[in-house]
Amino acid sequence: LHAGFTFDFWEKFTVDAGMRYNWERKFMDYLLVQTGSNLPLSALEVWQAPTGSLRLTYNFKETTYAYFKYTRGWKGGHFNATGSDDGITNADPENVDSFELGLHGLWFDGKFGIDIALFHYNYENYQLFTSETRFGSNPEFVVLNANNAEVYGAELDLTLRPLDGLFLRISTSWLESQFLDYTQIQVQTRALSFSGTIIQNNEIQNSGNPLLNSPQFKVSMTAEQTVPLGRLGNLTARWDGAWTASTNYDATNSRGTPNFEGQQFLPEHTIGQRSYWIHNLRLAYRTPSGAVEIAGWVRNLENFTYKNYAFDATVFNDTVIFFLGEPRTYGLSLSTNF
Repeated sequence: LHAGFTFDFWEKFTVDAGMRYNWERKFMDYLLVQTGSNLPLSALEVWQAPTGSLRLTYNFKETTYAYFKYTRGWKGGHFNATGSDDGITNADPENVDSFELGLHGLWFDGKFGIDIALFHYNYENYQLFTSETRFGSNPEFVVLNANNAEVYGAELDLTLRPLDGLFLRISTSWLESQFLDYTQIQVQTRALSFSGTIIQNNEIQNSGNPLLNSPQFKVSMTAEQTVPLGRLGNLTARWDGAWTASTNYDATNSRGTPNFEGQQFLPEHTIGQRSYWIHNLRLAYRTPSGAVEIAGWVRNLENFTYKNYAFDATVFNDTVIFFLGEPRTYGLSLSTNF
């Protein structure tokens, strides 16, 4: 159920508001097969909550405006079909209060544009997609709740068209994120001074650590030049570059699960990725009518090896597992418009 309105009050102010009521029903039914037994499991939950947004815009002129926006967001709960004795586990719904202040401008007949935004997000029951490893069982990907989390930062986007056929763009972002209240329980096996081992719960305090996949800085740039060929059509050369600051892929600030003495023995960025650049090139020919385009392209020009995800499986098998990004890739493409 959704309702909204737009109202122009005074000469240059506009108010946009909307409200939605969310109702979500989830049901899970599956068979857990373990050694010597088959366990039929099921779960049913109904989640509901109101959400809404309020936006105030001040129009300096037709192509330039400033705005303030507040949004109350909500994400429904989630079921995890685990292979452990826990069977079905669930994550509670997530709530977020979002505040954003921004400016959009386009000047000099569209040759220079700017977008600036400052934002702050407050999360309740933050849903965290992560790997979970228990002694004696395989690693599993699950959605868990961190009690509270916070994100704030800024984004800047600049576009330039100084000459005919030339397009330049630079986008930057600054992001600060942290778990305000998140303690993780990790089940581990511990060797005793005498023969034998015991299984214990290891409490991992992650409060104050950055959120996953939230690099502090990112920069992306584009330079594109189109060269007219008269009756033969045109050529367009394009370069894209992106720099990403160091990134964490778990809640432990990229250092992995600590031992029972609280020591993180993995090197920094093991469960993460150090800062890196990626460069892409593209050269395209377009017919005079614009109906056909043939392009050659290469992505990850330097064939840089980087991780786009990692998780700590030392509890399971004394190992760390990496997922790597796309290597250098090149090819040709043909597109037509009718």
